[in-house]
Amino acid sequence: MIFGIILIPVLLNFTLLCLSNKVYNIASIFFMSFFNLIYYIISAKSIQNNPKFLKLASTYTHQSNGFYVEMNTNLLSFTQIVFIILFYFTLTFLIMIFFKRRVNHHAKTK
Repeated sequence: MIFGIILIPVLLNFTLLCLSNKVYNIASIFFMSFFNLIYYIISAKSIQNNPKFLKLASTYTHQSNGFYVEMNTNLLSFTQIVFIILFYFTLTFLIMIFFKRRVNHHAKTK
């Protein structure tokens, strides 16, 4: 459930970058990250409304010797949104750099 919210957009970006012959720039990476964010918001809303999610979050709550740890159930908090934008952008940017180097390497060897 949670991994799908992160992995699906990254795999989609990976696939688009692999299949495309176009050279991407920073603006297109931001554009991809924006669509990933929209996917994240829609998925987070549906996950937060799922009763199994609250049950899952309560199982990861732990208290021991005055130390208390709980899972944040607000997937749409400001800090979470900022993290997700940076996460999607960074991963897509790194994938782009990897494929740009790979394409340049193959072009030099031909």
